[in-house]
Amino acid sequence: MAEYDAAPVGSKGAVLRRDRLHDSHVTEWRAQIAERTLGASRHGPRPSSPARSPEQAEIVQLRKQVAALEKTVTDRDAQLAQARDALDVLGKGSRSWKLSSRNA
Repeated sequence: MAEYDAAPVGSKGAVLRRDRLHDSHVTEWRAQIAERTLGASRHGPRPSSPARSPEQAEIVQLRKQVAALEKTVTDRDAQLAQARDALDVLGKGSRSWKLSSRNA
């Protein structure tokens, strides 16, 4: 961070490219510094977080399952609506073709 901050305008990108970083990394690190969480594990609870009871852990797991199921239902509803729209278009096309065949 210090090297990036010290780099003159126009050469900050070179610092990032050299270390294969993106400006989003800098933004994330600045936010973590502000929250005082830089260096904390991203996957585990923060040290200041109280331990969850087994019931709380189960509630969290069940909420995740419900969210996944709701997403599945929403996706299926969208697929069903799309299929109905396609059938509607096919039906209109078929009726139009029959009418044009009769008039020919």
